[in-house]
Amino acid sequence: MRKVIYLFLAIVFSWSRESLAQEHMHQHDAAITIENPWMRSTPPRAKAAAVYLIVVNHGETKDRLLSVTTPITVEAGFHNSVVKDGVRVMEDLDGIDVIPHQPQRFEPGGQHIMLMGLTQTITAGEMIPLTLTFESFGDIEVEVAVLAPGETPKKSPHAQDHHMHESDHSMHH
Repeated sequence: MRKVIYLFLAIVFSWSRESLAQEHMHQHDAAITIENPWMRSTPPRAKAAAVYLIVVNHGETKDRLLSVTTPITVEAGFHNSVVKDGVRVMEDLDGIDVIPHQPQRFEPGGQHIMLMGLTQTITAGEMIPLTLTFESFGDIEVEVAVLAPGETPKKSPHAQDHHMHESDHSMHH
């Protein structure tokens, strides 16, 4: 009886290890992955919000992020916050090159996804659907975690260790 139990446990253990290994591999099979998508909740009647995430190209060829869509907004696009003549302004970006093995960070105070013409208030704890369209890779659908003001996003493997400061994007639109 004891041999049967040991055999059963050995089979279960090897199956679960193989299953975990396959699951881990599946996450890294994709040429492009999206890490840590998040945004802040919005006050009532807000018309704009920013989304932050990290795009990682695991492949060997450059791709280009062409567009972004979500059902909660009239328009979405890529912006970059820059300082010109001592004033922080946002520049529209037509697309984003995604270079192999160089994580492309969308973060507060820099490059970000701007959601304009919000059709609803964004509440902490929600998950917002977002579709990113790449030139070669095609569409990637992600769920964006909505954080409360002051809440810190979870770390991802490609997150930087320095503290990120968020600027108020709603004042620019």
